[in-house]
Amino acid sequence: MVRELSEEMVEELQEHTGTCRFCKQIHVIGYENGDCALELIKKGMAPMEALNEQATRQCTCNEGLHYRRGIKQAEEAEEECKKLFADLPEAQAVISTSVLGLAVGKLKAISLNVETADGSVKASARRTTKGGIEMKRTAVTEEGVSV
Repeated sequence: MVRELSEEMVEELQEHTGTCRFCKQIHVIGYENGDCALELIKKGMAPMEALNEQATRQCTCNEGLHYRRGIKQAEEAEEECKKLFADLPEAQAVISTSVLGLAVGKLKAISLNVETADGSVKASARRTTKGGIEMKRTAVTEEGVSV
């Protein structure tokens, strides 16, 4: 869902504050810092939630820094996911949605089997021991005999 923002809403966001979700420190969100908040609101996030998200992203507390690195890693992983699973939109959607959870350590791994015209493909993503995100696609071939 993409929303159009009125000039009043943009002006209102320029003068507001947001709170870091980790340390509860209050940050003033100006227009130059509010670009992220504006984008989040256009995607359907509530204005106060978007301001708090922006405050969390600009906070210098340890958790805020870790979260910001996770967001950057998740954005990079999403781009790679689009390439790797370009022909599997279902897998792309699920893995893309999960990469932020993997990047910030909330998820360890995710895998799913997707049926294709050529058989089945296993799509997976996991957090590596060194903190990276590894994504794989594996063609699943089954051979069996029933007697």
